[in-house]
Amino acid sequence: NFWVAYKAYAGYAPRFQGYMRGSHNTYLNVAVELGIVGFLLMSAALVSQLRSVSRLRARLGKLPIQVVALESSCWSMLVFGFFGDMLWTKPFWLNWMLLLMAVRLAEELFDAAPLRRGSGAVVA
Repeated sequence: NFWVAYKAYAGYAPRFQGYMRGSHNTYLNVAVELGIVGFLLMSAALVSQLRSVSRLRARLGKLPIQVVALESSCWSMLVFGFFGDMLWTKPFWLNWMLLLMAVRLAEELFDAAPLRRGSGAVVA
């Protein structure tokens, strides 16, 4: 655990930063603590979720604004992962859970909507 190791050596630095500091980035944290298998599993889960959004985009043509907002927040969490460790925080996982639910809801609404005869437009 990075925090335990950091706490043992925190006082030896020229400038004291505090005891409860995370690792340098999320990806380094996952690779060190969970190993290559854990890193590959986390990467596969995140890629799978982002692929479900692109499949929904291909299916609907245009995404609902809520899905677009949640997808952009997930991308921002991935970018922030290069600069800080957010893996075990609520905001990181909340974004991914909300995106999962929004994609699933959009798929169900699309499947349940009847098609108008002749026009091909979806009625909500």
